[in-house]
Amino acid sequence: TKQPIAALILFCVTLLFCAAAALAAAPVNLSWPKLSQAPEGAANGPNSKDAALIVGIQNYAFVSHVEGANLNASDWRTYLRQGRQIPLRNVGFLSDAEATLENIRDEAKRIAALAKPGGTIWFVFIGHGVASANGEEGLLVGVDAQGTAKSLDARSIPQSEIESILTKSQAARVVMIVDSCFSGQSADGKPLAPGLQALVRTSQKQANRKTIRMTAGKSHQFAGPLPGEHRPAFSYLILGALRGWGDENHDKQVTAEEAVNYANDVLITLAKDRSQTPEL
Repeated sequence: TKQPIAALILFCVTLLFCAAAALAAAPVNLSWPKLSQAPEGAANGPNSKDAALIVGIQNYAFVSHVEGANLNASDWRTYLRQGRQIPLRNVGFLSDAEATLENIRDEAKRIAALAKPGGTIWFVFIGHGVASANGEEGLLVGVDAQGTAKSLDARSIPQSEIESILTKSQAARVVMIVDSCFSGQSADGKPLAPGLQALVRTSQKQANRKTIRMTAGKSHQFAGPLPGEHRPAFSYLILGALRGWGDENHDKQVTAEEAVNYANDVLITLAKDRSQTPEL
């Protein structure tokens, strides 16, 4: 009698183990709200002191695509134009083929000149990032960068350069949302180019005092898609947080810390395929 009972127990344990493993491996089936409509409670009247630059690169010319980057960028434009009421002229938008190194730099200068004293400049980048050749600087990859370490270094713009351009404006603060990783990986886990290294944090420059910078993850981590969706997670979650999802203390205002905490909590809970820790 003991042998059949032991065999039955072993069978049940095995069955439970297999069921748990299958459940863990099952794809996440979630329905995320659309953010393409203007948020409720939009600002009253044009917010002419503010300016914004949104860069979304989904279809890179020579390296892997970033699926859903254009959709997230478009949602950010809706939020900044209609939710924050920033005038059309003050909102720069570069998508795919427009988002070269030169165009990003020139548009950043144009936007910086439009910001007024007391205003805010918003900079949103959704695309690939890599470390510079010396590993000390995060680069935002331009659309035409080729799949070599040398080209990625030459055809990408340093975060510090963008920050320098924007902080020299009259704006009171600069908010940077960077949905890129600097590990040099693409969505399939392969390197964007042979010989790339991750960003080294030890000598990274601190942000300017009037800059608030929110990034998609730690330097060695992969910034991946929204669980169950084909779009980058971080820029979607930060946008949702600023629209109200991240209001932890229910005071109807969302701080940068609340927004990043919200994104972090969601990714810790739902992104089971990777470790991604958004940073402020």
